[in-house]
Amino acid sequence: MKTREGFVSNSSTTSFICGVCGDSEAYSDSCSLSDMDACQCAKCGESFHNDCIKEYENDENPLSKQEMLDALKKAWKYHDNDPYDVFTKNLAEIENEEEKLEVLKKTYENEVDDYDKPLTYCPVCSMKVISDGKILAYILETTSLTRESIENAIREKAKKG
Repeated sequence: MKTREGFVSNSSTTSFICGVCGDSEAYSDSCSLSDMDACQCAKCGESFHNDCIKEYENDENPLSKQEMLDALKKAWKYHDNDPYDVFTKNLAEIENEEEKLEVLKKTYENEVDDYDKPLTYCPVCSMKVISDGKILAYILETTSLTRESIENAIREKAKKG
């Protein structure tokens, strides 16, 4: 059995396993994350259905100005002209801090693809959801069990029943 983490692509499809529910989804390569109603944490790389992470959203922990600027820089890095430098220069010219923050938020929402958005409420990074890989690694590190002994026990159990 193959274990996949994050997004996996071949010539015709893109797929991911949701880090919360564990369901696997496959879509045409022409789809974006938003088309799949999914997102990916920029920090840990784990992928999620948007519906699965709704309960982990935290309005009390919004993105910082620097996190939004970093995401914009990443989103714009392949543009021929340099929109990031122009944007930050124009942003610096706005004197009212509330207005400056509002312009930054709107630009961030309009310009940053879901794939590049950091998840401040990532259930894996916040340790609210522990991935199977982390659980297995913990078991192997803290017990006398080995991966081979676990695999053999699973095979024996399958033979019996």
